[in-house]
Amino acid sequence: MTSVTLTIRLPRSIVEKLEKEASRAGTNLEGYVLELLLRDVDDPLEKAREYVEVVRDLLEQAREELSRGDVRQAAEKTWGPQL
Repeated sequence: MTSVTLTIRLPRSIVEKLEKEASRAGTNLEGYVLELLLRDVDDPLEKAREYVEVVRDLLEQAREELSRGDVRQAAEKTWGPQL
C-alpha cells in the first residue's frame, strides 16, 4: 500500500468540535477522525490494515522530524493516532 498525505481545511469551529469529541472519546484528533472515516468499513481485517498504514506513515514522519532535530514533533507523531 502507498501512503498519501491529505490536508483538509476546515473552519475553526468544526475543528474545535472534533477536538472536543476526540477528548470525550479519550483519543486525539487524528485518531478520532480516522475512526470516523473507517466507521463503515465492515471487514475487521481491512480496518486493521488501514490503521497499520496510518501508524507506519506517522512513524516515517517521526523519523523525518528527528532527522531535522525536532524531537517534540517526532514525539507527537509517535503518540498519534491513539486508537
